[in-house]
Amino acid sequence: MSNATYLFELPFRGFHNSESWWTAFFSMLVLFLAHEDAEASIPLYAYNAENAIHRTGSFDFNGYTYSKTVIEGALRGDVFAFDIWPNEFLNLKPDITFWIPEKKKVVFVEVKTIGASIQGNASTYVALRDHMRKEGWDAHLYYLLSHGHEATNDWPVIEKSSIPFILWEDVLKLSLNTPFSHVFDEAIEQYITLPNAT
Repeated sequence: MSNATYLFELPFRGFHNSESWWTAFFSMLVLFLAHEDAEASIPLYAYNAENAIHRTGSFDFNGYTYSKTVIEGALRGDVFAFDIWPNEFLNLKPDITFWIPEKKKVVFVEVKTIGASIQGNASTYVALRDHMRKEGWDAHLYYLLSHGHEATNDWPVIEKSSIPFILWEDVLKLSLNTPFSHVFDEAIEQYITLPNAT
């Protein structure tokens, strides 16, 4: 049994699917599950150096639909009914924005597979989340990565900024009894080994 990072490498380390493919896979799985099961959710985790990965809660999919899900869309103030949009967020394109304007709720998900680090934009996304909260939105920021995430210098950044994250291993496990497991020609059960999370 392995973690999801080994699946991301297929078919070859130097020739594999981009994070955009995996972003689409996750977002469509969420929309499918939101439609099928009002109680559908996935675990959220936090990291600290003492006890590594520990569960902190759940991300539920209630209310998410196609029209409330945007992939790599550039954020704008008018989307959130703001007159002014800070310059630091101009042209910012979260991998996934789950957006429920009638509830003033927004969830930003940054997807990581292999070959990328969160360090370049972590502080900007935290600032975005905090700005949205100051403006009265129920705003959340999550990273989606494998517990075998190769950019090991990212873990202290996650710890310092207290950014919750979703594990790809849970995503793959959640897909097992859905049509989404059929897109793979590998038995994905071998890539869902989870850490000993507390």
